Amino acid sequence: MSALTSTTATLASLRSVCVRFGGKEALREVDLDVEDGAFVAVIGPDGAGKSTLLRVLAGLRRPSDGKVTRALPKAEVGFSGAEFDLYGDLTVMENLRFFASVRGLRNQEFRRAAGCILEMVGLTEATDRLAANLSGGMKKKLGLAAALIYEPRLLILDEPTIGVDPTSRRELWGIIAEAHAAGTTVVFATTYLDEAERARRVVLLSAGEATEFSPERMGSLAQGWHAWVLPEETRRNELRVALARAGLGPRVYLREEGLTLLTRDKGEAERLARLVLSQLPGDCWGSPESPPPGLEPATLNLDDLFVLVQMGSDDHEGEQA
Repeated sequence: MSALTSTTATLASLRSVCVRFGGKEALREVDLDVEDGAFVAVIGPDGAGKSTLLRVLAGLRRPSDGKVTRALPKAEVGFSGAEFDLYGDLTVMENLRFFASVRGLRNQEFRRAAGCILEMVGLTEATDRLAANLSGGMKKKLGLAAALIYEPRLLILDEPTIGVDPTSRRELWGIIAEAHAAGTTVVFATTYLDEAERARRVVLLSAGEATEFSPERMGSLAQGWHAWVLPEETRRNELRVALARAGLGPRVYLREEGLTLLTRDKGEAERLARLVLSQLPGDCWGSPESPPPGLEPATLNLDDLFVLVQMGSDDHEGEQA
């Protein structure tokens, strides 16, 4: 595939990168350029290779094949993983001191940097608390602080706001935006559509392959589409069988909340839902002509976007009938 390139100075690039775990190919012939000052979102379904791509980019994993080139030393690359990967039995300050020492920051440099970073992430009052005793949002802030303590030129974040409350999520994005405004290049993976829209470039990973498109195109793909959910917790296995029998394609699927339908209007959602429900045993869902009970509007998420990307911008009505 062609490289995902930019005309400005490039900090890191991947060329024909493949990563295999046994017989599974996590990344397949991925080309990617990260230019100085970029703000790049990496999105994709679970198992698409997002974390693997970021770890290769950060120099934490060697590719099975292909070439990785960085125009900056590892000391100028900051990384924060999706899971809490700091030391729970150390305090906030001790964690920062450890990561600063690994990067060669001396005491005077460390004190200056630590004061600025702790104030930036809002952990000034928690310097003596054990990391294990922090809330989920504070752990994420500490992870960011550890990645920023040596003022990296390239900051790589794997799902930086996963598992935190809405208030902490806003605060974390404020920290990331402040770092980017100060000149830090940011590459992040996310499962949230609104976070991906913050980026200037979006890289979609699917089955280990990368495709780039703009946030504007991502928004245009979703334009005019709506998600509808028929909540159901007790008959999911029966619904899976009914979906297979109905053969309606990717626009009708099961998400955690229930049966999900991507349509242009509610009338079409009701029609497709009835087709699925007609494949269920018994008559507890009402007559085939009646509106499905409890059909509710839902916010489009990245799962829905992946479906629309695979379908393209056209409405493939013939595939859904």
